[in-house]
Order: sequence, then structure tokens, then C-alpha cells
Amino acid sequence: MKILFYLSKKRVNQRQQAPIYCRITVDNESCELSTGLFVGIDQFKNGYVLDDHAQACVYNPKLDLIKTKLNSIHLELCLKNEFITPYILKEKFCDKPFKPKKFVELLEELVITAQETANTKSTKFSYEIRQKNILKAVKKNNLQNIYCSQIDGRFLAMIEKHLLVKFNHNYTNKHLFLIGQVLKLAIQRNYINRNEVTFYKKTKDEKKPIIALTKIELIKLQNYKFMSERLQHVADLYVFQCYTGFAYIDMCNFKYEKHVHLIEKKLWIIENRAKTNSEALLPLFQKAAFILKKYKNNLPLLTNQKYNAYLKEISDIVGINKNLTTHTARKTFGMVKLNEGFTIESVSRMMGHKSIKITQSTYAQVTTLRIENEQLRLAVK
Repeated sequence: MKILFYLSKKRVNQRQQAPIYCRITVDNESCELSTGLFVGIDQFKNGYVLDDHAQACVYNPKLDLIKTKLNSIHLELCLKNEFITPYILKEKFCDKPFKPKKFVELLEELVITAQETANTKSTKFSYEIRQKNILKAVKKNNLQNIYCSQIDGRFLAMIEKHLLVKFNHNYTNKHLFLIGQVLKLAIQRNYINRNEVTFYKKTKDEKKPIIALTKIELIKLQNYKFMSERLQHVADLYVFQCYTGFAYIDMCNFKYEKHVHLIEKKLWIIENRAKTNSEALLPLFQKAAFILKKYKNNLPLLTNQKYNAYLKEISDIVGINKNLTTHTARKTFGMVKLNEGFTIESVSRMMGHKSIKITQSTYAQVTTLRIENEQLRLAVK
């Protein structure tokens, strides 16, 4: 612990006196404590009031007393092997009780806040489910009263081991990420000064193959004429997604008058994604425009559950041996556009990703078609 007395020249009063503050530092983390003393700017040096000040003989012993009391509190906490931060020292010095919340209480608070700001029901639900899974592991090991300051690698390993019995590595890591968010909040509250999740060597995410239609499969689907009007509507919605990159909820929120704009004689779609509220900006591609015109800009929407059920039927009829879902349509857009020669930056912008890293990690697979296109473009033999 380091204790430093300094003059806060930014807070000079009308009498041209500045307050003396005490800075408490523990493990590179610091906080300020007001001493209640004021002196002229030229009457303070090296942590002490100069002798020419009328109250020097009173002020300097008081500064020494503050330092002694802080050292005494620090020693007491060390002997008790308790967690120490500058804020804990400050509150004990000021006789204010320091009561950090337990881990499960802070987890509850974080989830409630996250759900209030979430843009979709699925995101809200995912927070709730992950919270329940973590609490099951905590209760199973009788750790309901654990504080964030007590969380270490052993605790995280216990949570991981419990979750891997039922879930895969990718989904388990999402739970560890949530615990990391709780510890970040604990750092902000000055309960702790280290996020153990950052240093924990968790199992790396498994890279899943992208399920998406090839350009040939997409053309095959969009050219197929269904006998059932119901299936034709669903097929058209799916193709519309494949040419816009819309998630299901974004397609439901789409309004032609609101989201289609004429920019330099070309039609563009500008819509904020429901999941992240990040803006997607893309040209209104010809096939998407054709479908909108077919339905007079009013798409024949249906529930997500029915939509996915009909897509399975459509894949069987058309002869596409892939599990078609609303997600594969969005993936199809990304893969097709990359194979057509669009840069990763452009695809990221069109899909409304918050960061290009998301696009790079999701669409890292390079197809032979894209390599061939690059070869033709560069005329490399």
C-alpha cells in the first residue's frame, strides 16, 4: 500500500486555497480521500505543509495521524487475510460499512440489467437460461454464499466440469463469459481488482462447419415452382433472406417505406438489426426486389416455428440435402457474397455485424470457388 498527500490545485476556493487530498494505492489501483485541510498553493511541498503556514504545527500531525490510521487498518486486514482494495481502506477509515454483494446476487443484478437492454426475446431468454445453469452448479457444490473475491480457477473449473456433462464446449464457454461479465461488474464496484475468467484456460470453442446453400442450390430453389401456395410463400421468404442477409426477426421488422432508400439513383436497404441494434447497409439486390414487387412490398410472414417446419418440407421436395432454417439463409447470404468477390469488410457492413472480427470468425472457411474467382481476377496461372 502507498499513501500520498497532494494538493488538488483544480479545486482552489475563493480564498486561493487548495484542499489537501490523500491518495491510497493498492496493487496499482487507487482512490482519493479528502483530509478536510486547505492551504495556499505555495504552502505545501513533498506531502507536508510548510513551516511558514500559521497552522503547520496542527495540520502536519493530522496528516501523520491519517497515515498511521490507514497503515493500522491495512495491517489489520492483512492479519485477517481479508481482501484489500483502496476503497475498502477508505470506507473503513470513514467508518462506513463495506458490504459487497455475493456472487449470486451480482449475477441476478447483471441478468436483470442485461434483459432490460436486450433487443430480442431470445437474447433475454438466453441470459435467464445461462443464469439458471450456473446457479445449479453453484448450489450443487454448496457455494451459494461465495463472494466474487473468492472466485478462482478451481471455482471456474468446477462450473465448466458441471456444464460439460450436459452441454458442448461452445455453449459452456458462453456461461464462463457471463461469469466474466459478473466479475467485471465486481471490479467496477471495487469488490475485486482481478477478473479470474481472463486468466482461466478454458477449452477452445469448437469450429462448426457453416451450413449454407451454394449458389447452384440457391438458384435451384428460387427457380422451383411449388404446387402449394403456402410452400411457395415460404420459399420466397427464404430466398429473400438469402439476398438480404436478414435474420428472421429483421425480416419481420422490415418495412419498405421505412428501410428502403434511394441513394444516387440506386435503392439501398438500411435497417438496424434487432439483436445488436447495429446498422445493416446493403444494396437492394435484384432478386430481393423481385420478391418485394411480387408481394407488393408486404411479405407473407408466418411464425418462426412454422417457417422452419415448412423449410424442412421444402428441402425434401427440391432435393437439397441440408437442414434449411432461418439461420442458414443468413449464412447463405454471407458465403455467396464472399464467393462473388465482395470483401470481408463489405459483407460485414451488409450483414450489420458489430465488428469485422465476427465476420472473419464466422466465415473463415474459404471455398474453392472463391479461390478460383481470385485466380481469374488476378489472372494468375
